[in-house]
Amino acid sequence: MKIALAIADGRSTVVAKTADNRVLLSRLSKKESMFDDEASWEATDTVLDVAGDDVEFMLLDKEQRNLYLASRQSITVVDVGDASAPAVKHKLNLVENGQQITSVEFLNGENSCWSAMPRASWHSGHWCATTKTTSTCRNYAASSWPIARS
Repeated sequence: MKIALAIADGRSTVVAKTADNRVLLSRLSKKESMFDDEASWEATDTVLDVAGDDVEFMLLDKEQRNLYLASRQSITVVDVGDASAPAVKHKLNLVENGQQITSVEFLNGENSCWSAMPRASWHSGHWCATTKTTSTCRNYAASSWPIARS
């Protein structure tokens, strides 16, 4: 089982890949009442419409809007801002035949992620930048690396 977790004030999200290769999203959101001093919690559970059998890496950004699902060959960016209706934003193949992604990590600030390939292909990489409203994914060679990746 693989798990991605993000906890923030008033909202927590867990994404898990199950043994039967489903990718599940569960979110707890705090709901304030205008008429009552006590807050309630709303739970949203969703099965994502993605192929879970290939998911090797999962990252969930700190704002709980973007979920990165990576296989050994590709990365899928899923908008999970609305937990009841997640939507695939991008799916991008990253490596050539015979190569594999070996890790996927957030860069400083958790607004971009980096996927690494084995030493034989260390000259290339992939970068995804996300904001509250947009997401951009790019492949690039070392000669064209973005200068700022935060």
